[in-house]
Formats: sequence, C-alpha cells, structure tokens
Amino acid sequence: MDVIKPKGFIEAKIRYKNTNKIKIIRFNNQVLNGGKEFLAKQLLEGSPNLHIAYMLFGDGGTIGGQPKEISPSQDKLNGVTRIKKPVVAQSDSELPQVIFSVIVEDNEGNDSPLNEMGLELSDGTLFSLSTFADLNKTDQMEISWSWFVCIV
Repeated sequence: MDVIKPKGFIEAKIRYKNTNKIKIIRFNNQVLNGGKEFLAKQLLEGSPNLHIAYMLFGDGGTIGGQPKEISPSQDKLNGVTRIKKPVVAQSDSELPQVIFSVIVEDNEGNDSPLNEMGLELSDGTLFSLSTFADLNKTDQMEISWSWFVCIV
C-alpha cells in the first residue's frame, strides 16, 4: 500500500539592488508532527478557520555554520523569530501542491544571520521547518521566498 506524504522544498530568489542580479537558492524542509496533525484534521473536519498563515525566519538554525537537524516533534523555531510575515497562498493547477510566498524587503532582517524558517498555522502551531546555512542579509537584498508543499 502506498502512503501519501506531505513533502516540500523552498526556493529563495535574492535580488541584489546594486547590480540587479538574482541568485536562486533551494533547499528542503520537513513537515512536522503539528503539520501532519493539521492535514489529518483538515481531511476529517475541514476546519475553515485554521490555515497556514505566516512564514517565520529565525537565527537558531545552525551550529558552527552547519544546519541543525530537525525533529518532527519540534513546535517552534530553534532561535529568536526575527521576521514574521503573512503568506500569500496559491495552488498549482498542474501538480498537487500549494505555494506559500512572502517577500522580505531590503529593510527587513538585517540585524542577524537568518538560518531557519517555518510555516506557522493561524493558531500558532508550527506546520513545517527548515534549517539552512547562515544567510547574512543586507539592505542591498530583497528576497522572494516560495515554500512549496506537495502531496506525494
């Protein structure tokens, strides 16, 4: 029997103001137990008041520059939440996936390295989490983040 699992990946398009060049980085994420419980409740009850609402960015995702391991039971970021932005959600008509997007403007998140991010539900439950190498954002960078959640 095949098991249907939620998976995802993240894509960041970094636009540098001084050169207008764009750098694209991609990495995976992990759907946490809280996210799996949310999906099960949605299938069972269809709660319209509970949804993925925010993308969080934090500073506690690395040890010595290396991304930390993620435990499925985690319920918060490892460090301080430096940026919390409402997501724009859209579905993909070609694939069974939803894309959650935010733009981190040039004046946001410049005070510390960003190295973890999460999707947060409207009730504060952490749906998914990713850790990545330190990203030292400056006021010369605007980053468009797209978080893809697929059902495979």
